Amino acid sequence: MNRRNDHGKIRSSIDKGKGKMFDTDDSNNLQNQYQHVDEFRQRISNFLYENNINPNVVKSRSFQELMNVGGRGSLLQPHVPTVSDLRGEILQENYQKLQLRVANMKKFWEFTGCSLILDVWVNEMMKKTFLNVLVNCPLGTVYLQSIDVTFVVNDVQAMEKVVECLIFEVDAKNVLQVISCSASPWLDVVRERIKEKHQWMFWNISATYCLELMLEKVASSINWVKDTIEKAKRVTRVVHSDPSILDMLKEASVHETEDYYLVKSARIKAATPFLTLENMLLRRIDLETMFTSVEWKNSRIGLSSKGRNVANLVVKDKSFWVGVTLVAKAGMPIVNMLRLVNDGNNDVNRPHMGILYETMDQMKETIREEIGRKKAEDLWVVIDEIWNYILHSPVHAAGYYLNPKLFYAEDFVDDPEVLGGIMTTVRKLGGSQYTQQLIIQQLDLYRVARGDFRRGMSERHIFSPVEWWKLFGSNYPELQSLAVRILGLTCNGASSCELRREVAEKQLSIRKTHPSHEELMQKCFVCYNLNLKNLDDLNFKFNLVARELDPLDDWVVGEF
Repeated sequence: MNRRNDHGKIRSSIDKGKGKMFDTDDSNNLQNQYQHVDEFRQRISNFLYENNINPNVVKSRSFQELMNVGGRGSLLQPHVPTVSDLRGEILQENYQKLQLRVANMKKFWEFTGCSLILDVWVNEMMKKTFLNVLVNCPLGTVYLQSIDVTFVVNDVQAMEKVVECLIFEVDAKNVLQVISCSASPWLDVVRERIKEKHQWMFWNISATYCLELMLEKVASSINWVKDTIEKAKRVTRVVHSDPSILDMLKEASVHETEDYYLVKSARIKAATPFLTLENMLLRRIDLETMFTSVEWKNSRIGLSSKGRNVANLVVKDKSFWVGVTLVAKAGMPIVNMLRLVNDGNNDVNRPHMGILYETMDQMKETIREEIGRKKAEDLWVVIDEIWNYILHSPVHAAGYYLNPKLFYAEDFVDDPEVLGGIMTTVRKLGGSQYTQQLIIQQLDLYRVARGDFRRGMSERHIFSPVEWWKLFGSNYPELQSLAVRILGLTCNGASSCELRREVAEKQLSIRKTHPSHEELMQKCFVCYNLNLKNLDDLNFKFNLVARELDPLDDWVVGEF
């Protein structure tokens, strides 16, 4: 019985009305079922750790009832972990296993290189600044530690020492790049000092942060975009102002859907306006039907002057829908790229470092095709400003150059920026002067598709770029090693890792001398690394739409 089948059988056994714990009375079957109770116990424990659920939940009445579904509690109950287990023996077991996973991952960093990810955030209520430290390589992402940096964020020398210690812990020669999850003046100074000290190392800004910044600036600084968004908010605020209005919209819907909210709240907030406008376009007929219905016209809001104005905007103002269409078409290419860079950082078939440069150009061209050159220029100014001064790095151009799927395509462009990027990367990551010269010679063979490179041209779409280099670059080991290391790098920070920041905050709010500090530190380590391990194992797909609608979002509340 494979792992997936075990999981399914255990889960079905505790799900009411969906089968029996034992299919027969056969003693062998009974013995087989008992062999898996330890896995059942571990799965319950992992679920509680990953989701940061208080261990006391195992004592709750609802949990006890779940374990006694169908009267089979006598079989399951002895194997349910106790609060003491979850805070003691089981926590220690998980902590040691995950420490071993991190230690094994470290062994590969010497060969693959890695990215040190610094995830900084501010808790406004606590007036504190925290830092989560992660490391990413082609095999996956691991969490190392959390640090309270409240008292060093404005002290460049102190922050530099913190980063230096982290680089030393990972081993400086293995760190190909540092990725910070935001841009700030104090980080800029630290970045320049670190790059000067470790000249082979890149320091890049998270692609998610930069794309989020693009969306924010497009929504707030381009007048025709801003005006359309403000008009659209009047509509969504009316629809969400009363449950009865939402019910009217649901009744008017031409498609059956359980999600009848008009606002599409995004986990990355800057995407909310564009997801919502796209949803409004999809539900235009629903909206027009609702705002012309008898129920609406006789409703309290429908009878008000403000309600009638919003109804007229939807039903009679064609320019409003023209604006909604243009803004949605303008913003969704950026939103789609945001999805891409968060969707499986370790997807070897679409390595982010190998496609970011090209995808950024494609995104701009898509915007131009969708809304026309004149209006696209407004967005290009915003995009280029962020790309040129915050996001762009020579290693992105190198990834584009070394991705055979793109390099051997007819539309590949080896302009000065791209050539400068690959040469800068060779100088920084190529090793000794002699090795750099070999790499440059081998790049000439790669450029004209000589030897194995020619044989690999026709098969570049069959294999991932990393696998392609392993198969067809073995006669050029210096260039092969560089290409594999670069194409294995991520462009993103910690946004897709779904780490619950309150776990680290709780740990860091307790003094190290406090008796519970060690337990909280271990729980944080287990919680984060279990989560990261599952994301790697499941090859997850990032869902940009939030699970719940924020009731305080200004798309929901405010004047209309």
